[in-house]
Amino acid sequence: MSGALPSALALTLLACAGCAAAERGFYAPVGAAESPSLVHWTEGRPDELVFEVACQGSYLNQVAGRPARTMHVQLEVLRPREGAVTLALDALRLTLQPADGGAPIDLLPSEAWWGDERLERALRIPGWSRRAFDLFFDDPDAESAPPALARLRWTWQAGGDTGYGDCQFRRIPAGGPGQPSLDPLGDAAFGYRDGFYMPIEGDLGPRALQKGVEVREHYVFHDPEGWFVGWF
Repeated sequence: MSGALPSALALTLLACAGCAAAERGFYAPVGAAESPSLVHWTEGRPDELVFEVACQGSYLNQVAGRPARTMHVQLEVLRPREGAVTLALDALRLTLQPADGGAPIDLLPSEAWWGDERLERALRIPGWSRRAFDLFFDDPDAESAPPALARLRWTWQAGGDTGYGDCQFRRIPAGGPGQPSLDPLGDAAFGYRDGFYMPIEGDLGPRALQKGVEVREHYVFHDPEGWFVGWF
């Protein structure tokens, strides 16, 4: 065991050194007060329809065998009355404002998940229910830096009614009080710290659903072996 430890540590350090340029960005809703944990943007009427959005950040990973800079957004919808609500995936847009001040970039969802079920056309929330979705938006420019701002927009339909949603997230400055702490992971098995998903730097490797031993609203989509959780 004592001989394996230095080797494992060396591999870890080499891996981290090789992916040092894969900077992670952490985000909070525009206008929200600083907080030591993940902050949700919330809007709606508690007796009709409520949307909660959290930005899990910008990171480098592998998608279909190619590197991509990904924005991971968690959307939770509460429908406390009769009548299903539908959000078409092709009506969801994430607009990124590059860190260098360049032209905004519009992205459609690359993947959408409800728990461990991948969705193809729409997000559907039945009446009298709450559903949590994971949305992945992939920028093929893997060399880009985490954007300064991210704006999510969507259209929803319920029967004959149509509505719109719009929220923005700003990047938390390095060392800011809204960044995840450097303490050990609060939930090592699922890679959470202060509510942020996968709070480590570097390329997270291939994106694929990792089956868990328990049912969760939000699952993990990267191999735990790549986290080097034991060193943080």
